[in-house]
Amino acid sequence: MKCLRVPLLACAAVLALAACSLPERLGELLPGARRESLALKPDSRTDETRHIIRLAFHGGASWPRQSRSLLPAHAGALTFKGCLETLTGGAVAVALYPEGTLGTPAETLALVCAGGIEGAFTSGAAGALYPPLQLINLPHAFDSPEALWDFFDNSELWRELCGDFADATGLVVLGAAQNGTLNFSNSRLPVTSPADLRGLKIAVPDTPIHGVLVEALGGRPLVMPPGERREALVKGDADGTQGVLWDMDARRWYTAQKYLTLDSHAYAESLLVMNGALLAALPEEYRRAVRQAAREAEQMARLTETLLSRSLDYPVMDTFLEVHRLTQAERGAFREALRPVYDWLRGEIGGELVDRFMEDTKARR
Repeated sequence: MKCLRVPLLACAAVLALAACSLPERLGELLPGARRESLALKPDSRTDETRHIIRLAFHGGASWPRQSRSLLPAHAGALTFKGCLETLTGGAVAVALYPEGTLGTPAETLALVCAGGIEGAFTSGAAGALYPPLQLINLPHAFDSPEALWDFFDNSELWRELCGDFADATGLVVLGAAQNGTLNFSNSRLPVTSPADLRGLKIAVPDTPIHGVLVEALGGRPLVMPPGERREALVKGDADGTQGVLWDMDARRWYTAQKYLTLDSHAYAESLLVMNGALLAALPEEYRRAVRQAAREAEQMARLTETLLSRSLDYPVMDTFLEVHRLTQAERGAFREALRPVYDWLRGEIGGELVDRFMEDTKARR
């Protein structure tokens, strides 16, 4: 699983040194108990602090005490915090809330929409609120993280999607990174063809396209936050999961499974979003600082994920799991089986938008 990239290892050294019909939807996702949790105090308030930005992020915050790896969203969140507090001389403090602190990913994003917190690094949940964002998750849409970055940085379609997303949800996209390529793992049998997934209960995020993708392969999708999956795998409530290698490693899903198929069937995204009204309420100089810090956080999240995906080995997973790398013919069979996912999304958001996206991504390969 190793592909050494010298620039990325340099980034690792830097990291080591840095030691909708929204009312109804939000009503479902904002139980009263979660509102009370916002009484948590930031860890960096000083006498100079004039504003506090509460930023949630997906993934764990176990580095460096428990985990050997700093995960991408955590790296991005730390970078955002450090940059913004430095740029504003401490006048804007950032309080970080790791995954699970404020509920599920969907509940956390709902808090941002409602103004309960200012922002979040989110993966998957945004597509459930604004369906066109699921374009990013179409199978085999991008063949490299660089192609996805190019889409985020230079695509007029992406700019339009972000504008429409802001209009629909009140959320501003400040940064966009990849959250890795998705693979299948399970405890039942080696998966070398779509038919092998038939009937398997596969844990997926709360984004409709992931469930449709599993169903297209004959599996049974189980919507489940990442933090709940290991227990479900141990108990047998789920047969397998859809995830990226470094997340499987960090969450130790491999201890409850036997087989891993490296099929890289789709990309997951990691978006840094902020409540637009709360951002607009900041003084202009602080808004500029927020956007600059977000750009730095975006780059750090991108590079950290690329480091984890391309440059690190996961020998413990090889010890626990039988790993299968798809042949070209096997990969072609998966591609063919996943064509209905495109048809489904056409029905959800319109064929013209899907066709525009396909033309855009084709030009970036």
